[in-house]
Amino acid sequence: MNLRNCLDCALQDGSNSTRIYKLTEMDADHVTAWSKGGTSDEKNCQMLCRHHNRSKGNK
Repeated sequence: MNLRNCLDCALQDGSNSTRIYKLTEMDADHVTAWSKGGTSDEKNCQMLCRHHNRSKGNK
């Protein structure tokens, strides 16, 4: 089972700052949105919890 920490959660105070998520609880995120010219390569991708990825929107 792959477990990960959300990069946005880790930057905040509180219980989720050290939470380890199951990979199925996370979303792949483009740092620079694909619709704004972001690439789908490793340099532009990160794993975020679903909450942070979905609240990020198309930024």
